[in-house]
Amino acid sequence: MELTGKVILEVKIAGIAQDFEFCIAPSLYFNVILGVDFLRHCKAQICMDSDQMVLFGGLCSATLTGSNQEGLVKAANNVTIPANSEA
Repeated sequence: MELTGKVILEVKIAGIAQDFEFCIAPSLYFNVILGVDFLRHCKAQICMDSDQMVLFGGLCSATLTGSNQEGLVKAANNVTIPANSEA
């Protein structure tokens, strides 16, 4: 996978705002992929039996059920990063 840079963005989950560094990959199928580093930072607990992901020591949770997960993570704002630069 080709990475073209990194950017620090504010991520807000259930009212909890956190700054986090994301890698920029121009040709992904998904707009955002939350990696293991993000899940560790948020202290994620994933329970496959109940299809739940709990974050921040139980402060918020999300259901993982279904094939369409568009509502699980959304960008708060569009961010355009100029070509050949690092935000």
